[in-house]
Amino acid sequence: MGTVSFINYVLLCLVYTTWMACRSGEGSLLKVVKARGPKYFLLAVVDVEANYLVLRAYQYTSVTSVQLLDCFVVPVVLALSWLFLKVRYKLVHVLGVGLCLLGVGCLVWANAPSVC
Repeated sequence: MGTVSFINYVLLCLVYTTWMACRSGEGSLLKVVKARGPKYFLLAVVDVEANYLVLRAYQYTSVTSVQLLDCFVVPVVLALSWLFLKVRYKLVHVLGVGLCLLGVGCLVWANAPSVC
């Protein structure tokens, strides 16, 4: 399963590194790496570790629990990019996070043992 994630990371690296290498000015690869490289590296390490842990979770728990972890990733990524990268989101993004959190709530409710 780790191979699937590796292929995704390689393709992302090839596409975006090539795209940014061809740009000039403020959006060029070297300027972005100099300005925000350490932040991007830290977030990349966190992302890879999180994906690894989700893949390991499939071995030890139910699919519903893993989906719960997957659904919670979107709000956490938005919060981290807001805090560390100073990204400003539009209302549609906030509504999307609300929808994800609603899905998390539904999964928790569906996964909770019956009280009756």
